Formats: sequence, structure tokens, C-alpha cells
Amino acid sequence: MTTGKSAAQHGEASNEARQLLDEAWDRAKKAYKEAKEQADIVHKEAKKQAVDKEAEKESDQAHKEALKQAQEDYNEAR
Repeated sequence: MTTGKSAAQHGEASNEARQLLDEAWDRAKKAYKEAKEQADIVHKEAKKQAVDKEAEKESDQAHKEALKQAQEDYNEAR
């Protein structure tokens, strides 16, 4: 089966295809790294916010309990 191309042309086409494939792999690797970095940043921020929200909930609960205890102490003193 001949395509009318010389061995040199086949080699050149093969090299060009290899170069395009390598460039595609490099772009894919770069996109993966960038996506991972972005995912890590989002995860870190979400985790930070969850901690803050949990701390806020705990603070609200502690405040509520302190007000309740203060009310009970007040009522006992009366």
C-alpha cells in the first residue's frame, strides 16, 4: 500500500503528529494543574467559611445559654 509519499515525508508527518500530541498533553497537564489549584483554593475557602459559620453558631448558642442562665439567676434572686 503506497500513499505516494516518501519515507522522509512519512517521518516528517510522524514528527509533526508527535509534536502536536506532545503539545496537547502539555496543555492537558497545564489545564489539570490549574483546575486542581483552583479546586484547592475553593476547598480551602469553603473549609474556612465552614469553620467560621460553626464558630458563629457556637458563639450564638453560648450567648443564648448565657442569657438563659442570667435570667435564671435573676429569677432566683427575686
